[in-house]
Amino acid sequence: MKKYVYFLPLLTLFACQSPSESDDAVVETPENFEEVWRAEITIVDSIKLPFTFTSMNGGELLLIENGEEIIEVDSSRVEGDSTYFYLPVFPTAFVVHRTEDLWNGYWIRLDQDNYRLPFKAEKGLDFRFSDGCDAFDNLAPRWEVHTKVTSEKPLPAIGQFQTDEAGNVTGSFARETGDYRFLAGSMCGNTLNLSTFDGTHAYVFTAELVNDTLRGYHYSGKGYAEPWMGIPSETFELRDPTQLTFLKDGYDGVEFTLPLPNGELFTFNGQSESGPTIIQIMGSWCPNCMDETQYFNQLHARYADRGLNFIGVTFEYKSELEEARPSINKMIEDLEIPYPVVFGGRASGDRIAEVLPMIDNFMSYPTSIFIDKNGNVRLIHTGFNGPGTNEYIPYTEETDAFIQELLAE
Repeated sequence: MKKYVYFLPLLTLFACQSPSESDDAVVETPENFEEVWRAEITIVDSIKLPFTFTSMNGGELLLIENGEEIIEVDSSRVEGDSTYFYLPVFPTAFVVHRTEDLWNGYWIRLDQDNYRLPFKAEKGLDFRFSDGCDAFDNLAPRWEVHTKVTSEKPLPAIGQFQTDEAGNVTGSFARETGDYRFLAGSMCGNTLNLSTFDGTHAYVFTAELVNDTLRGYHYSGKGYAEPWMGIPSETFELRDPTQLTFLKDGYDGVEFTLPLPNGELFTFNGQSESGPTIIQIMGSWCPNCMDETQYFNQLHARYADRGLNFIGVTFEYKSELEEARPSINKMIEDLEIPYPVVFGGRASGDRIAEVLPMIDNFMSYPTSIFIDKNGNVRLIHTGFNGPGTNEYIPYTEETDAFIQELLAE
């Protein structure tokens, strides 16, 4: 059974034992031998994206750390003088040349041609951005944030931060289409630095605090760099995610016939005989979809026996099933998805309109459609703000109550 992330404080692991000092002692690597490493991926404009990880048993298991999130990397192979570490869920990998104290190589995307970014890791370093600084421990916990501030339509977000006495910062940005997941970094003087790496997100946020206003840049991947700004706010809110996407006039429900990963056709004719249904519009490349899937797995375990159904409709970078199948199967296997997932085609607005013509104003992967036992669309929820945000617990409580209402009808 694969495990992907723990939304917990860092795991406590057994430290290695000192070998015997006798001359004839046999030195063996302890089962839970661990080493701390600091890694950097060089992204757009030579920006360094730092994160830390723990290497277990000589690299058989890596534990990547993003604040309270820990990601297990337990799949690797050696080819020549290179080691390939395959990230869970997403089709990405580290390809590195390893010495005792230094790894050098690349982070690559296996589903895109010629996508690789420089990667290195040094043993024994346990800091993210700065190994000591003049800590600023008075960062407001909640912010009204706008990204792409130089565009005609800046995008709203809510910044949520926690700061300790050493200036270490964790938190996230909740958005209408989904959050930026678990961010970690530091506030040194008036400079804020945050980053996250979860296998496909490769994000760095920088900002300067001047007169209670944060201004900086969001960097991502090979070429994304956009300005953002924020001001402290306890009252700023995003639009209701259940009021953004709708069923078009003239449509009574949702229907489709699409292939499963094995090519067999799957038909949903608008309702399920056993009870209500949740349609999950998703993608194997989508981190917010991963978080939503982990939550839906919990709901499936809790309510499937009472008649609740789930169907995932995944839209991929590849337009043909044969090419998309490896990424879909990896997602299903690594996330242990217990419900059917069908292939919708290439992730594009045109394809969404073709496969789901009844949906108006589609904005985000993921989007979830809640259908009662009679086939009526009762609610469409846009985006997903996951366990790295303050919105997650209220959403799960509201959704749980709504599902119980649907089951009781």
